[in-house]
Amino acid sequence: MQHVQHMDAWGGFVVLAYAVFLSACTVGAFSRAFQANLAQRLALALFAVWSAWRMGLVWRHGWGYPHEPLVASAMALYALGSAYKTIIFRLRAKKGGRRHGDV
Repeated sequence: MQHVQHMDAWGGFVVLAYAVFLSACTVGAFSRAFQANLAQRLALALFAVWSAWRMGLVWRHGWGYPHEPLVASAMALYALGSAYKTIIFRLRAKKGGRRHGDV
């Protein structure tokens, strides 16, 4: 019988951060609102697959590296920031508004 390690609070946080990253990568890969070329969309899809795989490992075995909570947090924040930027950009484009410095 295989030993199953219980996940601690940091493990739960890491899984949640990877879930946010996975969701954002999946939406970005398939969304027309996100301006990306084919290579970027393929990279997002690969990141989504990697995140799902990593979430499974963390769920079963706990987080393995001391830097993993930091990396998972950074990826989730980057994904949220990219989503926010895309949404704001689209809303401004609908209104026809531009900010100082926009090209």
